[in-house]
Amino acid sequence: MISEQHKVKYHYAPISSVESPLFLSLFISSNTFIYSISTHQFNQIIELGHIEIDNSRSTFSISNHYSYLIETYLLNQKKFEKVNIAILNSDFTIVPEAYSSNSELKSLLNFSNGNFQDIQTFIHQFADFKFYFSTNIELLGLLEKTFPNASIRHSGAVLINLMFGQHSLIGSDLCLNILDGFIEIGIKENNKFLFYNVFNFDTNEDILYYLLFTMEQFNLNPLLVKLTVACHLPVTDELINSIKKYIKHLHFCIADKQINLNEEISKLPQHYYFTVLNQHLCEL
Repeated sequence: MISEQHKVKYHYAPISSVESPLFLSLFISSNTFIYSISTHQFNQIIELGHIEIDNSRSTFSISNHYSYLIETYLLNQKKFEKVNIAILNSDFTIVPEAYSSNSELKSLLNFSNGNFQDIQTFIHQFADFKFYFSTNIELLGLLEKTFPNASIRHSGAVLINLMFGQHSLIGSDLCLNILDGFIEIGIKENNKFLFYNVFNFDTNEDILYYLLFTMEQFNLNPLLVKLTVACHLPVTDELINSIKKYIKHLHFCIADKQINLNEEISKLPQHYYFTVLNQHLCEL
C-alpha cells in the first residue's frame, strides 16, 4: 500500500477549525513532502506536516504519492488565498544573463542534465543570471489542478533569493540546507551570487565531502568563512559537531521575526523547516 511508504516525521494540526483566510506553503522533492498552513499572510503558522517518502521499492509514481498526501492531509478540501510551492530537483541550470536565451531553454537543460521528455520548463530571473528548471508535466498538472493560484518555484531559486534578503542569511558567505536525502549548497561573495547546487547523500560523510569539496573549489577558508545551516537536526547532532570541527563560524538559520508558530509548533528549533516557512518572503 502507498501509505506504508510514508514516514511521518512531524505533524501538528489544530483541533478546531480556523475561519480566517488560509495560506499554504509546500516543499516537495522526490522523497519529501512538507507543508505549512498559516493565517495573516503566511505569518501565523497553525499547521505543519513533514512526511518522508520511501521510493526505494515503490511501484507508484511520485505524483501518486503527492496526490495521496494532499488528500490525506485534506489540503484539497481547504480554500487557500495564496499557495507557494518549492520544488527541489536536479533538473536545473544557471546561466549568466549575457549568455542566456529563452529560445534555447530546453537545449540548455538538455546539455546540463540530459534529454528531457514530458517536462514543463520555468525561468527565474535574477539581476545578472537566469535560473532555468523543469518539472514533470504529470506533477505540474496535479499541482495546478489542486492549487490553481499556486506560485511554483525551484527550491534553489528560493534559497538564492533568501540568501540576499532573509535576515539570518544576509551576513553569510555559505549556506547549507540539509533535507531528507538531499543537501543544497549556496555561496555568495561581496553580495554577489557565486554558486548553487543540489547533492544527494546517504551518510553524514557524504555531506561533509560535498561541503568541504565545494569550499575548496572556491578557495573558502574554513577559519574565516561564515556558514549558515538550515536542517531538521538538533544543534547537538553528530553531523553538526563534525562540521564544527572543520568550520569555525557556524550559525543556524532563523525564521523571519514576523513568523509566529502556534502551540506545539513553537517548540521546534527555529532552524527547522526554513524553506517552507520563509519562501513567501521571496520576490520571484
